[in-house]
Amino acid sequence: MNSKSSHHGHRDRMREKLEHGSLADFPEHEQLEVLLFSVIPRGNTNEIAHELLRRFGSIYGVLSADTNSLIQVEGVGERVADFLHNLPAVLGVVMRSKVLYETDNRFVLKDTDRLKEYLFSLYADTIAERAYILFLNKGFRLIKYELICEGSIDEVYLDIKMAVRRALMNHAAYVVLTHNHPSGLVFPSDSDIISTRELSEALNTVKIGFWDHVIVGGNQYYSFRESRNY
Repeated sequence: MNSKSSHHGHRDRMREKLEHGSLADFPEHEQLEVLLFSVIPRGNTNEIAHELLRRFGSIYGVLSADTNSLIQVEGVGERVADFLHNLPAVLGVVMRSKVLYETDNRFVLKDTDRLKEYLFSLYADTIAERAYILFLNKGFRLIKYELICEGSIDEVYLDIKMAVRRALMNHAAYVVLTHNHPSGLVFPSDSDIISTRELSEALNTVKIGFWDHVIVGGNQYYSFRESRNY
């Protein structure tokens, strides 16, 4: 059997395996291999998947790598590198869209578990530190969210007046502040606590409720509301 026939046979076996099982249950190299099928229509994606994992350690490492690093792997051209590099952003959009779609396109975020689920999806495509404000109507449905700063709140000044102004412009009844700690450590800093109290007090002066400040780190979170910390 020649190499080309072997590759085709392997793909057929992989597709058959996928039809009878879940990709989530596949070994990591096979999960990556299936992803590569869509951008490498011919060739041995098995070897490329193994080499990517050897180089970057995990699928997370592969998808977090920059395109220049990915291109250094044999068999990975610019098209494949762009696909892998942009995939986390696409997955984040899909996750957020799913959450919104399941509740008539406006997710009700009053419940902490629902809020947590949405915020996990919001940060699914980033390893940078970012802070967002979520604007909710009086029924706690999401109106929209806005990125307010990149870098930790410790390092980037949180413009309280701007945040209040944006809440008024979006006709928000409630506001949620959120930022992430890529380290996974979600306990709030002194600066986090001060920013939370200042924003809560400022919103109160214009009759807008401050609902929560949630810190996300990996699969962990810290809710100021749950902790009664403002």
